[in-house]
Amino acid sequence: MQYVLGEAAYRELVLEVGPGCFIPRPETELLVDEALAFLADVPAPRVLECCAGSGAIGLSLVHERADATVVLTELSPRAAAFAARNRARLLPAARARTHLVLGDLGAAVRGPFDALLANPPYVAEKERPLLPRDVLDHEPALALFAPQDGLAVIVRLIDDAPRLVRPGGLVALELGESQGDTVRERFRAHGAYDDVRIRLDLGGRARMALARIGKVR
Repeated sequence: MQYVLGEAAYRELVLEVGPGCFIPRPETELLVDEALAFLADVPAPRVLECCAGSGAIGLSLVHERADATVVLTELSPRAAAFAARNRARLLPAARARTHLVLGDLGAAVRGPFDALLANPPYVAEKERPLLPRDVLDHEPALALFAPQDGLAVIVRLIDDAPRLVRPGGLVALELGESQGDTVRERFRAHGAYDDVRIRLDLGGRARMALARIGKVR
């Protein structure tokens, strides 16, 4: 339906969406909640959003936090074009605080950031038959599926975030409901993180992993 209408509501914004762009979900709004709470006492925070898609997370942060600067990265040119149009239409006055980068995760950017947020692809290929037909037939596979049982992109973000996020900064990643224990252990085994936790959604399912970069690396 969102593709038919050409728009999707997300928090306080109504975003343009269409084929080639992942439709933002209400569950992902929890990432923004966590980021805003963490950054409440951080002056002029700098935030990196990877896998930005339509720009829902990053643009919402800029909209709701007037002194924040956000860098949004996106691998798909089609999806990045939606983010650019949403920025121009919804937040024209915040152009200097929103930077769009066409690239793979954080490879083309430099820190330090106060937080890294992402709703990465995390669906395992073996779960393809379980997806609703409207999702499978219309939404971009690049935004849905990842190798290694859906964990490949999450693992890359965990490994690269210490290069991008300041000590004490936040890393918040959405994940699949069966991936909580595995992702928590990956964070803990890395050695660069403190305060690792899994947040549940309103349905009681694992929805995101949150961790802070350790003070000493």
